[in-house]
Amino acid sequence: MNELIQFSAGIMTSHEEAGRQLQILNRLVAQSRAFRMIAGRDVIACPERVDDLIQNSTEA
Repeated sequence: MNELIQFSAGIMTSHEEAGRQLQILNRLVAQSRAFRMIAGRDVIACPERVDDLIQNSTEA
């Protein structure tokens, strides 16, 4: 949610508009599966592991 807010242009134009935009972003986050990946050098050496991780996480 914090990252969505950072990249939402004009979210703080007015109090009312900010409230509406935050509600929309909140609904989007609530409906979405999200993952944070912190990658190291192993991703460069073996990029197929990332694909395996993504495939395994979406099958569950």
